[in-house]
Amino acid sequence: MTTLTAVNADSADEATVAEALRVELVDTLVARDTVRSSPVEAAMRVVPRHLFLAGEPLTVAYADEAVITRRGDDATPLSSVSQPSVVATMLEQARLQPGERVLEIDTGKGYNAALLARLTDPAGEVVTVEIDPGLVTDARQALTAAGYPNVHVVCGDGEYVAGDHAPYSLVMVTVGAADIPPAWVDQLTPDGRIILPLRVRGLHRLIAFERADGHLVSRDIQVFGFVAMQGEGATPQRTLHLGGAQVRLVVDDSQPADATVLGQALTSSGHIVWTGVSLSGAERVLPHLDLWLASTLDTYGRLHADGDHCGLLGPTLPAGSSTTWEQDSLAYLTVRDAPGSNSTGGYELGACAYGPAGDQLAARLADQIRRWHREMHSGPGAVIRAYPAGTPDDRLAAGRVVDRRHTRFVLAHV
Repeated sequence: MTTLTAVNADSADEATVAEALRVELVDTLVARDTVRSSPVEAAMRVVPRHLFLAGEPLTVAYADEAVITRRGDDATPLSSVSQPSVVATMLEQARLQPGERVLEIDTGKGYNAALLARLTDPAGEVVTVEIDPGLVTDARQALTAAGYPNVHVVCGDGEYVAGDHAPYSLVMVTVGAADIPPAWVDQLTPDGRIILPLRVRGLHRLIAFERADGHLVSRDIQVFGFVAMQGEGATPQRTLHLGGAQVRLVVDDSQPADATVLGQALTSSGHIVWTGVSLSGAERVLPHLDLWLASTLDTYGRLHADGDHCGLLGPTLPAGSSTTWEQDSLAYLTVRDAPGSNSTGGYELGACAYGPAGDQLAARLADQIRRWHREMHSGPGAVIRAYPAGTPDDRLAAGRVVDRRHTRFVLAHV
């Protein structure tokens, strides 16, 4: 295996160092089983990521990290070149074949479009849409320099993509979205699929959708976050500051919640119910639990607390804790070392609650945690379906319905 230590960076040219770093990166992704197929591996070994990150050190270009390329006035990330492991995951989900026609939403600097072009050669076609004119120029230049001048880079809002090259067998969205515009579905072939970083009930999931009986159904669900979509498709979340900037409740889907009232609840005495559900440190099932809770609880959000838990009775999780609430009370998922774990990393799940109805909310949350552990811990996981807006309730599958402008999402477990 070629390693950077085998390259004398003082005397080697940039291309040689870049190739060595690219080999190391892809070898790592293969070893992690992130890259699993020969076509994806071959594409990632050939496409020069550093050409899409002009001005960045080669070590940055070939690290398994996202690189922010545009920020707003408030420093909010507006565009990035995605983390290579995320790119690889999406490409594996896509299962592309030579000759396919692909629509990409959010070009960025063009790196992913180049990989798509490589995977669909020969006779394939890639159309990529970018809302930022400056990025359109950058992407076209980088794609030409990397040897992919035939990628069609369109400047426009991905919500209303041009149909000149439709239909597409794949729509790949590389920006976080909260909805599925009709244009994406309308331009799909009958057996087409959509790869979409979806935000639903505050959770971020990378989903491979396929057509099924007049709607879309998830075939694969992974946990990743993306820079949020801009333009007409932007659907912001609400962040409620509960008694100060250090405790925040992130609320999605227009759910009613009063920051002042819920902040007041946190000033009351807390109440914890420990569930008896213990997990090992090696298990990575909390994202599955989060989706279960999002589909079974009437209100659902994510509670974040900075500092030393900000005086809360139980800690919140690093990525935020699943939370449910009523008008003046809330309960959230918390953890503690499992009894008898002896530093093995085992932990027990609990429900920490505040406010007049805290006892009932804690009991309700604890019951759902136990039910998940009993029925779904080792099960197949969640299924997310997407129906066109206006679909009658009696034509929806059973589950938690989340309505958006264009789509009725249904979260369920099978």
